[in-house]
Parts: sequence; C-alpha cells; structure tokens
Amino acid sequence: MEAIYGKLNELEAHDAHRQYGYMRKVEPMQRALLELDAAVLLVGVRASQTQQRQHMRLVNVHKGRLKVCPILNWGKNIVEQRMAMN
Repeated sequence: MEAIYGKLNELEAHDAHRQYGYMRKVEPMQRALLELDAAVLLVGVRASQTQQRQHMRLVNVHKGRLKVCPILNWGKNIVEQRMAMN
C-alpha cells in the first residue's frame, strides 16, 4: 500500500487520512463481516470520546446488523479500573 499511495497516515490532508482509514480499517472489517455472515457486532466505543458518539444508543441497527456498544456509558474512571483489574 505504501509503495502505491505513500505514507497516507502521516499526511495532513483530510482525504489521505480518510483513504488510510478506509483501506486499513473499514474495508477489512466489511469483508470479514460478510465472510462470517455476522448478525451482531460488539464495539468498544464510549460516548465521552466524541460528540457523535454522545448520541448513540447501547443497541443500534447498522447496515442490517445489530451493533451493540456495551461500554458506551463508561467513564474514564471505570475504564481505568477495569484495566487495572485485568
């Protein structure tokens, strides 16, 4: 990938970051979900991370799959406690 597109993750351009994210994260995940015929997707996002995530629900339907966000309402303190325990 780098030989063709350069170091996309190091470029300042928004489009470069978007393309890098698609090629390294989005497309492989979409392919895996299709191959596995996954009905449910568990994600580790938290509402405190971005404004967009503050409007998410614990269970959503996304592209025909259930998208479950079990730690959506966890704060930083809870995350740190859980990490210390494990």
